[in-house]
Amino acid sequence: MLLLAADAFGQTVPAAAQPPATPVEVSGSVTPAVLGLDNSTNSAKLTEYRDLRDNFYLPKLNLSMSDKSAGWYFDVSGVNVSRDDQTIRAEAGAFGRWRINADWVETPHNYSNKALTPYHANAPGLFTVGATVPITFKKLATAAADTPGVLASDNLIAQYQSTFLTATPLAVQTNAGRVAGRWFAVEGLALDVAYDRRDKYGSKSAFGPIGDRPPRTLNIQLAEPVDYKTNELTLGAAHEGEAYQVRAEYQYSDFANQVDALEWQNVYTTGQPGATYDVWDRSVSVFGRRPLPPDNRYHNLTATFGANMARASRFTATAGYGLLEQNQTLLPYSYNNDQLAVKDLPRGTADASINTVNFMADYVIPP
Repeated sequence: MLLLAADAFGQTVPAAAQPPATPVEVSGSVTPAVLGLDNSTNSAKLTEYRDLRDNFYLPKLNLSMSDKSAGWYFDVSGVNVSRDDQTIRAEAGAFGRWRINADWVETPHNYSNKALTPYHANAPGLFTVGATVPITFKKLATAAADTPGVLASDNLIAQYQSTFLTATPLAVQTNAGRVAGRWFAVEGLALDVAYDRRDKYGSKSAFGPIGDRPPRTLNIQLAEPVDYKTNELTLGAAHEGEAYQVRAEYQYSDFANQVDALEWQNVYTTGQPGATYDVWDRSVSVFGRRPLPPDNRYHNLTATFGANMARASRFTATAGYGLLEQNQTLLPYSYNNDQLAVKDLPRGTADASINTVNFMADYVIPP
């Protein structure tokens, strides 16, 4: 790693040649670097939470500006700028009047560099294979041991893996940003507003069962797509009197998953064209399916009060109300629902809401 530090330097000049003095003070530093990495084993653990690409970047960045006579300031700092594990922070304000700060944090999570899969993502959440395993020993339960049939199936699976397995990424990137401001409206009264954004995308190791119950359940491990977006808005107001303090805050959170369900092809089935099942010693679905984390919204309102009482005692009280809403459409009971004996099972939308109310009060008397 090569690090080069660059700082600002001043030069003394005759008094007659000096420019007019400015009240603005500026300071800062920039540290550029070039990184080269030899990961000969292709280890995922080495880069699990770090971005160690061979590239040029800024390990450290700092800049500060202020004008004490005018009463304002500005600061910005960064770590690993331009990489996927960077952190950038900035703040500006006028002393005693207002303040705005912003944060941006990127965090990688590398699970594996060597994962293999026979699946191809044809659409968000839909995974298919180029071919299925040509197994003839299609039984989910046997009355007696069938060693030749099991060994033949194992050989077919081994041949299938050597032919159709390909590399798949297993890594998730999380980017989180926050912009918050405070305004001192009048003496003792402060107003707050904050916006948070969190994006998480990539793929992670997941599973999926097909079947009704063990031992008739087939399980598959595959890379689940991750595409989450969370938006939050917070509004607050606080007032501080001579002997009391009060604060009210409202928070709204919206979570959206861009992939509603995971659907994957059963590599052991060879159903007829257009059929949703294959005939073994019983019907077996040609696809598996399960829901992923549902979209939801959350509202939270809190109020806090504190007061100084007689004999140095203190009274505090907090009240809160929360509302969680979710209306995700339910998946059918089975992928091959047409094969069920009872087809008119409940369907529709999981329109649910949860309300919470809490209140807590304390009265503290010192010894």
